[in-house]
Amino acid sequence: MFNDIYGAFITQEDRMHVMQALSNMNGPNKYYYCEEFQLELARYHNRKYCLLTSNCTSAISIILEAIGVKDKQVLVPEITWCASAFPASRLGAEVIFCDIDRNTWCLDVDSVERSITLKTAAIIVVDLYGNMPNMEDLLHIANTLQIPVIEDFAEALGSTYKSMPAGSFGTSSVCSFHRSKTITTGAGGCLLLDDDDLYRKCVRLRDLGRDSNTAPYRNDIVAHKYIMSNMQAALGYSQFLRLDKLVQKKRDIFFRYKKNLENKNLQWNPDGIGVYNSVWGPTFIHPDQYKEDVIANLSRLGVETRPFFYPLSDIPAYKQRAYYERKNPIAYSISPFGINLPSNLQMSMEDVDKICDILNKVL
Repeated sequence: MFNDIYGAFITQEDRMHVMQALSNMNGPNKYYYCEEFQLELARYHNRKYCLLTSNCTSAISIILEAIGVKDKQVLVPEITWCASAFPASRLGAEVIFCDIDRNTWCLDVDSVERSITLKTAAIIVVDLYGNMPNMEDLLHIANTLQIPVIEDFAEALGSTYKSMPAGSFGTSSVCSFHRSKTITTGAGGCLLLDDDDLYRKCVRLRDLGRDSNTAPYRNDIVAHKYIMSNMQAALGYSQFLRLDKLVQKKRDIFFRYKKNLENKNLQWNPDGIGVYNSVWGPTFIHPDQYKEDVIANLSRLGVETRPFFYPLSDIPAYKQRAYYERKNPIAYSISPFGINLPSNLQMSMEDVDKICDILNKVL
């Protein structure tokens, strides 16, 4: 019944832009949408530069490689999608998992401060499900110790912290335009930054060691091919022009859930007191019902949901639960009880009501 949890909303105007890009694949405007999309993203996030990438994971890889993290340590929240951590591991860094704040579900300031060592090369801050952490205190610690901060706002495009948009914090920031995100390019991402030297390094790392000054076929360094196509950028650009409307629809869905389920003693994505939450993923924590049981019961009744992320130190790729369960108790105590609800942009409020009727029965 409700099995497309994070569906995109594609309009006729979106299709028109994509067809226009298709018609100019090899002409003088073959990169028009890439250039326009990058300009719009940089302007919106108060950044000097934007680079479109093949996905958000590649954006993280590029900036970590540009910073230089091999044989060093990178701090990552215990609760996030694995793509926030894997690039650091692949580049030869030791990933140090930090606990989350009980209210925001994002990086906990005290845990970060306790985890910093002389080998800390970067801190990756994740805006989980649209939520925002205590950015001021996190940046104060990082800036004092001159540690680069990478803001992963893959799930928070449109959120703000004290009126500043998610994606405008830290040394750099990365976003995702995966098919499940609020605006989509099918697959894709971007890297936002301000530092001139870092930007030049990232340009070359993104495009096989080349930039505008590289002699033809005389690549400067061994690097990746992580560029987004103009057709993908056309879709993303078109959707970005109506970002406010898409975010409002996400928020409408979220508040409908909260209203319908207000008698269930649930903790929801935080909104307000300095944070405007774009609520990419409406999420609740039930204090005493395991997520696997609730998810299975909902699935049997036709509602597909997603589990709150598992602690990364507990997934088979890392297998470090014995140590981190003690170090990060909040992450381990919250994760078993969290569920992401459907927020397909094509859902109606009546659809939300039907899901809530089923949820009420299950809970």
